[in-house]
Amino acid sequence: MTILLSFIISTKNSSYRLPYLLQSIVYAKLSFSFEILIADCCSSDNTLEVVSNYRSHLPLKVVSFADTGIYNAWNKAVLVANGKWALFLGDDDELIYDERFSQILTKLSSIELFSCYDLIAFSSIKVLPDEDKRVEAFYSYKNMWRGMPFCHGSSLIKLDILRNNSYDENYKIISDYAFFTKVKLTPYIDNTLTLTRIGMNGVSNRKIFLIFREVFDFHFKIYKNPCKLLYLPLKILIRGLIRKNV
Repeated sequence: MTILLSFIISTKNSSYRLPYLLQSIVYAKLSFSFEILIADCCSSDNTLEVVSNYRSHLPLKVVSFADTGIYNAWNKAVLVANGKWALFLGDDDELIYDERFSQILTKLSSIELFSCYDLIAFSSIKVLPDEDKRVEAFYSYKNMWRGMPFCHGSSLIKLDILRNNSYDENYKIISDYAFFTKVKLTPYIDNTLTLTRIGMNGVSNRKIFLIFREVFDFHFKIYKNPCKLLYLPLKILIRGLIRKNV
């Protein structure tokens, strides 16, 4: 049987967060073929026991290896994933139930007319300290210098694309942004569906100065225009400093 979607989840000592994510996938009652690939970085708590508790409810596959960061884990997981599409989720994210998700993905994968798409992006809910924020997706390859136009955790990418364009492991936080900036994709955008609730434990919600440095370094390599070079790094820095002082 052809697997339509690979959920790729990188974990390390996630026993208290992971059950919420796995349970949300159970509640989603997905009607297409999928696998859940747990890339575990040598957890020392009972993360793997938690995973085992869901084996009778979900098609789980666990790969355990030491990694040098989340992008190294993702690159390794892509090599053993079997789906046509990949969805990367943080261990504190949650899938939001909507029966249309199964309908849309099945339609896009079965109709030849839609075979040109290699990115499917939906809206998401981003958990913030003061209130949750709905983030609508859009995509403009030429305007990626303005920032990430959708949440990575609400976007599906064809696995063939990922196998040929691995995440740059020199970056610890912004390699997904670098990937979408360098690889021109043909998108299908649907903001009528909110796919995921993005948790706050992701590293991109912390370490503002590291994010600033990585984005500036990446922009310096690809942009000569001063506006494109500086717009996003300064936006990240100013917004981060404001949040720290509020």
